[in-house]
Amino acid sequence: AELVFLDLEGEPSPADDPQPSYQTPVSLMTPQPEPEREPQRVGIVLDHHHLEVAAKQQALATQWDPTVLVSAIKDQLAAAMLMEDPSGQPPLLEIVQCHAADSLLRQQEKLSAKGRLHTRLEGAGFTMHCSPNKSSKPRADGSRAAGGQGATDVDVVVILFDLAGAFVDTSKPDSDAAQCDHIVLVGGDSDFRPALEFLLRRGPPTLR
Repeated sequence: AELVFLDLEGEPSPADDPQPSYQTPVSLMTPQPEPEREPQRVGIVLDHHHLEVAAKQQALATQWDPTVLVSAIKDQLAAAMLMEDPSGQPPLLEIVQCHAADSLLRQQEKLSAKGRLHTRLEGAGFTMHCSPNKSSKPRADGSRAAGGQGATDVDVVVILFDLAGAFVDTSKPDSDAAQCDHIVLVGGDSDFRPALEFLLRRGPPTLR
């Protein structure tokens, strides 16, 4: 675009005026495009036991789509980050990893609500981490009680540490950084508190 200044009589300044002045046509500066932003990487870690409890309470086993959870997490994270950013610029987020931890499915559970949840999570792109169930205990009458839940909490913590880069020796020049900029833990177990406090003290990525 070009801007032409008028003189006091309202006539445009001559285009061939050899003396530069305020009357000389001036080209407006072209706005510089904003630098392309890199998306912030988000990892989701799901404690399947708490999802299973919610599924039983809300009848989600046959109707629920895990992608709804992923979209809700992304929207809520973006809203929280927008409130924390004084510039008011909406964050650019990308879900890069989704993990879920649970016990191995027993034969009778493969067609159950729990098995359907596993299938739906895998179909939505979640990586399932399944640990062996705890051994059953004998009762006084000789029968055996059902085995307990596997080491799901340990699996969740290991996944969190892995995404945060806690297992990487950062003193080495070729070491990999954290795999995510933000980690979202979906669960309701206070047993995770010591691990979360350690990661918060350690620094990025941000835990949600």
